[in-house]
Amino acid sequence: METVSLSTLLEVMDMEKLIELKQRGKLVITKSAPHAEALFSSIPSRYRHKLN
Repeated sequence: METVSLSTLLEVMDMEKLIELKQRGKLVITKSAPHAEALFSSIPSRYRHKLN
């Protein structure tokens, strides 16, 4: 299971989009604050591409 920290994720997407994906249940948060991480496979492909 590969994860990405939310601070890294915020480098490629804005906070509004992050909140929207979390509320819709599309983004899976595997670890809660203060060291929050999201499941890499749950990140939309257009953002995954930017992370690589």
